[in-house]
Amino acid sequence: MIPQPVSLVPLAVIVILAVGALAYAAFKAGTGAARSEPGSKARLAGFTVTGVAMAAALGGLAMMANILLTHEAAYEAVVWVNLYENYGIAPAAGTVEFMPGVPFEAILDGEAVSCTVIPPGSVDCDGETVLPLAEGVQG
Repeated sequence: MIPQPVSLVPLAVIVILAVGALAYAAFKAGTGAARSEPGSKARLAGFTVTGVAMAAALGGLAMMANILLTHEAAYEAVVWVNLYENYGIAPAAGTVEFMPGVPFEAILDGEAVSCTVIPPGSVDCDGETVLPLAEGVQG
């Protein structure tokens, strides 16, 4: 089976809420620390919490940016590995992008073919359905 693309919306919502909560915690800790007496342990603790919360919030933003920038490439890599291992289909030279339902040039049994893949299990090359290698051997 070909993996289906995963939506990043739920993850983005969770990360944005977490970053927002951390930023709010940093703001509240910072304003509380600013009202404390200079040199007191409460002031030091408040500014420490502010710094840690802001660092965690920035880390969350960096993590989300990394996920958004690498998600599509990681999905394509998983699909190409799956197509090669389960169907014997390799990308033709110059074919790097995979989009479900969009025809692409590939190599199947040493021949250039035009394939269309619709996850989770529809693989057609030159108008013929391609069975997974395990099924083709048994059938």
